[in-house]
Amino acid sequence: MPGEFSPILIAKPLAWLVVVVAATLLLRRRRVTRKVRLAFLIGGVLFFGFLFGQIATEQLDPSPVDFLRNLLHLITGPQQSMLLASRQTTALSGAVMLVVLLAVVWASNKIICGWACQLGLLQDLLHRIPLPKWRHPFWLTNTIRGVAFAGLLLGLLVAGMDWIGWINPF
Repeated sequence: MPGEFSPILIAKPLAWLVVVVAATLLLRRRRVTRKVRLAFLIGGVLFFGFLFGQIATEQLDPSPVDFLRNLLHLITGPQQSMLLASRQTTALSGAVMLVVLLAVVWASNKIICGWACQLGLLQDLLHRIPLPKWRHPFWLTNTIRGVAFAGLLLGLLVAGMDWIGWINPF
């Protein structure tokens, strides 16, 4: 039943909190070695990315990015038929997730992106591959982020197209 409560709604945020608390303690005690960091990177990509990617449906995954996409889908009109209860579950899980993330960010800065977000972990893991790196200026990366967000909004508002879903590896 679409409006039924699922343990997945709280499993991922609780796992994120455990990882964030563990990472914060390790960082504050200066106990993070290359091996510990690599274990967090690989484990996080496998657990948060692939495992939750397999067990969580789009309506039940409490990812803040999915919440934003679902909210924009609701604002621009449903692209697929979803029951009202399913929309309420998605909105509630996303709202709870945003509150939890804001509290974590307030307590530990941007630790969620580097230690518990599957995309951030994958990015850090790929950065470890020994290839020549180009140090790009902040204004360029910030501009790319802004253009990507504007493209997401514009695509949803004008064409009802969700291109972020196409490039999400999980």
